This record gives sequence, C-alpha cells and structure tokens, in this order.
Amino acid sequence: VFSKDGTAVRRIGSKGNGNGQFDRPWGLLLVGDRLYVSDDNLHHVQYFSATTGQYIGQFGSAGIGNGQFSNPCGMSTDGKGNILVADYNNNRVQIFKEDGTFVQVIQCDGKATDVAVDNEGKIHVTIQSQHHVQVFSSDGKTHLDTYNNPAGNFNTPNGIAIDDEGYIFISCNNGYLHVLSPDRKEVKLISGLSNLWGVALDKDGYIYVAEYGNNRIMKY
Repeated sequence: VFSKDGTAVRRIGSKGNGNGQFDRPWGLLLVGDRLYVSDDNLHHVQYFSATTGQYIGQFGSAGIGNGQFSNPCGMSTDGKGNILVADYNNNRVQIFKEDGTFVQVIQCDGKATDVAVDNEGKIHVTIQSQHHVQVFSSDGKTHLDTYNNPAGNFNTPNGIAIDDEGYIFISCNNGYLHVLSPDRKEVKLISGLSNLWGVALDKDGYIYVAEYGNNRIMKY
C-alpha cells in the first residue's frame, strides 16, 4: 500500500497458502471497505479490510466447475453488489456476490485476463490469446461486440479500465498502453514500456499501469 506520492505505507499478507497469505497475487479490487485479491497460483480470491489489512474470507478453488478457477486474474465490480473475475485458463468470466456466492458464468472465446464494466453496464473482457476485447450485455447473457485498436499494436491485452465518460484504457504485453474513445477510436498511444499488466484509474484522472518487465508502477 502506497500513499498518493508513491511512499510505501504498509503491506498486506505474506508468502504461503494459508488464510491471508499469497503465492502469486494478481488482481486487486476495492469495493467499499473491502480489498479483493485474486491469486493466480492458489486459484482463489481472498478479501481483506482495506483500511486495516485484516483477512476476512475467501472463495474459489482449483477446477472447472461453477465457483472454481484456473488462474484467476483481473477483477471488476458492476456497482450493483456483484464482483466479476477473469478466469484465465477456463476462458471465462465468473460473477459472484460480494460474499463470494456464485452467480453465473460468461463464456469467452479465449484466455480472459481482465474485465471492466462501462457506464452503461456493459462488460468488457480482454482476451489475451485472441488479441481483442469482447463486450457482453450487462446481464452477461449476450455477446454484443468484439474490438481491438484499429490503429494496431494491440498484442496480448492484459488490463482494462473504463472511466465515467466511457474512455477505455488497455494495457498490452507488448509494451503499449492504449487509450480509446467511447466509439473505440485511438485517442492516445503510449509506447516503450515493458510487459504491461494491470491498469487502474483514480478519481483525480490519473492512470496507473503495472509495468511487470521493469518492476514498477507507471503513473500518467
């Protein structure tokens, strides 16, 4: 946990497979006072007090059934009490209640790395293996659209975030950060980075990108 200026404040958890421990923590999601963390190697999601870091609970296990994961990655919330988890190797997104109760599956056409919900409630999923984003209806039952960046350089998308105005921010493993307008046109392309994964926005309009290849967070 860092302050706004990047000063390290504290840390949550330790290495291991017990409650409150991590093997390979991947996705982060803040919902109210809860911090949800997906673990790519332990195939579950744990949640903590966002203010104290205290372990509260977890859901999921390794497998292909409802409520099970195979390398869970990015997460999002729809603002209606549901949590969406990109279930990477099961080629899907799963939806849960905030207490971990399974709701439904959204089947994708490839390896799902991250998920974001836009201001209309539509669900956008980055599909790493297909180099595009799939869009589903707010109830997750209808595939509406598929897109990438028509300007190119859209290889292995790993992270996605959408602001309140509908602008889309997508990080790609080939070192590009794409900014698309609500109608999917390129607004900005940031290049020269290394192995990008998660991307997040704050309320002040700053963009944060996990640059895996250089062991750092980039802020724009």
